[in-house]
Amino acid sequence: MKYDKETLEAVERSIDKYKRYFLDAINKEERSQYLDNDYGEDCPLCVKFYPNAYMGNPCGGCPIADYVNHLFCANTPYNDFYNSIGYDELIKSIRKMINFLKEVKEYTIKNME
Repeated sequence: MKYDKETLEAVERSIDKYKRYFLDAINKEERSQYLDNDYGEDCPLCVKFYPNAYMGNPCGGCPIADYVNHLFCANTPYNDFYNSIGYDELIKSIRKMINFLKEVKEYTIKNME
């Protein structure tokens, strides 16, 4: 799969999203403020690629799905993040997600058009 500049920007915005979550978490903000709506609605990559599901190709073209060879962020740190319980687990899962997305960014860059 070849990615365009718009896809790379979506990956970068996803990294920024989790960096904001990290800052919120270390400032002890309420976890629910960002988890309540985190079913892809505020994920730049889901916003860009999930509509492909209506054409029978869920996550089609998403670099995360391509990188892990699974749909819906399966086999990614997202599940640890979403299911984290307690402050320490939350912080750890956000760090994992940021590092994972940095890997996806490198993968995206290597596969640019």
